[in-house]
Amino acid sequence: MLTNTTAASVGGQHRVLVVDDDCAIRLHARIILENSGIDVVEVGSGEQAIDILKRQRVDAVLLDVRMPGMDGFETCRQMRSMYRGDFLPIIVATGLDDREAIEAAYEAGATDFIAKPIDWTQLKYRIRYSINTRVMAEELAASHAHRQGLMQTIPDAVFSLDGKGRVTGGRLPASGWGDAAALFRVGYLLSETLPAGAGGLADQAVSAVNRGTGQASFEFDVQSSAGPRCYEVNLAAGGRGDMIALVRDFTDRRRAEAEIRSLAYFDRLTGMPNREMLQQFAADKLNAFAGTSSQLALMRLDLQGLEYTRCLLGNERANRLLCLFSERLNAVAGGPRDAPSPSPSLVGRVSDGGFAVVRGDLGGREAVRAFAKRLREEMAGSYTLGDYEIEVTTPLGIAVWDGGADMDALTLFDQAEMAMAQSCSTATFYSNEIRDQRRKRARLVKQLQSAVNNGDLHLEYQPKVDAGDRSLFGVEALVRWVHPERGAVSPAEFIPLAEESGLILSIGEFVLDEACRQSRQWNAAGRVTVPIAVNFSGHQFSKKGLVQGVMATLAKHVTAEGQIEIELTETVAMEHCAGIALILQDLQEIGIRTAIDDFGTGYSSLNNLRQFQFHTLKIDRSFVADLGHNPSARSIIRGIIDMSHALGMQVVAEGVEEDHQLEYLRSQRCDLIQGYLTGRPARGEVIQGLLKAA
Repeated sequence: MLTNTTAASVGGQHRVLVVDDDCAIRLHARIILENSGIDVVEVGSGEQAIDILKRQRVDAVLLDVRMPGMDGFETCRQMRSMYRGDFLPIIVATGLDDREAIEAAYEAGATDFIAKPIDWTQLKYRIRYSINTRVMAEELAASHAHRQGLMQTIPDAVFSLDGKGRVTGGRLPASGWGDAAALFRVGYLLSETLPAGAGGLADQAVSAVNRGTGQASFEFDVQSSAGPRCYEVNLAAGGRGDMIALVRDFTDRRRAEAEIRSLAYFDRLTGMPNREMLQQFAADKLNAFAGTSSQLALMRLDLQGLEYTRCLLGNERANRLLCLFSERLNAVAGGPRDAPSPSPSLVGRVSDGGFAVVRGDLGGREAVRAFAKRLREEMAGSYTLGDYEIEVTTPLGIAVWDGGADMDALTLFDQAEMAMAQSCSTATFYSNEIRDQRRKRARLVKQLQSAVNNGDLHLEYQPKVDAGDRSLFGVEALVRWVHPERGAVSPAEFIPLAEESGLILSIGEFVLDEACRQSRQWNAAGRVTVPIAVNFSGHQFSKKGLVQGVMATLAKHVTAEGQIEIELTETVAMEHCAGIALILQDLQEIGIRTAIDDFGTGYSSLNNLRQFQFHTLKIDRSFVADLGHNPSARSIIRGIIDMSHALGMQVVAEGVEEDHQLEYLRSQRCDLIQGYLTGRPARGEVIQGLLKAA
């Protein structure tokens, strides 16, 4: 049995063991967790995992069920036997979603369960909270053990009693007893000096010892000058018709137990119940409501705007926003003050910006709908953080159990989260259509994975031309997917799926590699080459070794300096503002041009643009589309162009489709244009023909 209870760390990092025979899953887990500051050890089998645990310690385990050889259930059981008495979070991941599989996982010793395909954002926060809970609980347990050790070296209070329970003598500890000594006065029955209620317990214990049970015990609380105290009294026969009473003050133990419970079931920042407590509450309500006409509603909502607040205003203000949001949520959704006991509702925080409301007192669906509408309206809006006003939105999903089918708390949570993912301007109920859409998305992700693995993606290139003479200046690489059954799949559909599933990393590597190969091919054909712009996602900027990977790809294809430009959206820049400036600087030093895309849709400031030092700024197509319809669009575009030129940036206008748009952009000295008016996306051989004509 392992006895060391100190949490593992590597250079201050926590360590997670990922056990999965699928190397892609391990890669995604490594990327997600390492980007969160967690060290990852990965193996492909249960046998290797057990061997790792014999040699080193980890803080948590992400364990797949279906593996060759020793499966996840047996691996989990062996891990539990190794860590007997020590809390090791084991999160089981499997494609199985039936109740038997879930129960088998927990019976084997799992502490949590997550279904495949894995929600990586959810997994990241689950592991983080599991590790934090473990570390804090172990620290508290160590502190508690230390206190207990000290208490054992100090004798308990010892009293002698006659057969009626009258105190005949005693010895108090040297210190710390205080005014509680009056509770055990010589010459008085315990029932006469103990607080109301405790006297009756003392009489029962005395009677039990007199009946020949040998010993008896009871506990009581008392209010002293030092605050509430908790005492444990153990009575034992003395052998001559008398008794011995050992009295222990266990106030510290009671407090420690309360603290451990708080760590396990309450969010540390807001003080709200956490996901574990909410799930247990929902499970208890489902059991209580079984066979009745009662229904249970679970609502999931997210605080959108939190990441921008954290990036722009810092963690302290972001945490303040979370606390303000939780206070408002408690006020709105905490249930009626005169609710019967136990309470029919519970409100809590389940992830960084995620909250949940469990209600069993709302009545029919229309009542649930009305409450959800009010909840969403109350929670959205403005929050004051010092001198700042933050506007937030709150997508809200609802799952309702009305006794019509078997249900467990985990499934109810999953349904509410799926509904929340579909929520836009209104609260959304979970439905079979949402379930089917999720399954369809899962199938499409699997097909996209196959397309990535089989080389079924290709690039097209959209020209960027000089706004004055329309000469070809450069191209933007755009990834395309032709599905064998559906035909061309819109990037607007598969790129978000790639982002969610982590496939965007593989796609990003393919796009950069193919763009460099194409640039080399054009150059080898003796054509005039033009820079190729490649879009990078936030996941790519979060990946360690980004610059080294780009350098390796450039070297592989002997790509000339200045021939590749990396574009990132304004939103990505703002979400990763803490470290992205240094990455961009490193890229620029190896001859990579950088551009900020979709400008005007995010929260950039002039200071941010100066910090990033982009070469190019691309005006979002929505402003170009408004030319001729919205008078303010002209002023906005003019201001963006003037500001960009003042900062030494080249300006590209996207989505140019009409002559009047081009004429206005020319009049404002816009450098380049991109859009259907001057060139649609085309394969590399078509662009090669344009280069030849040039």
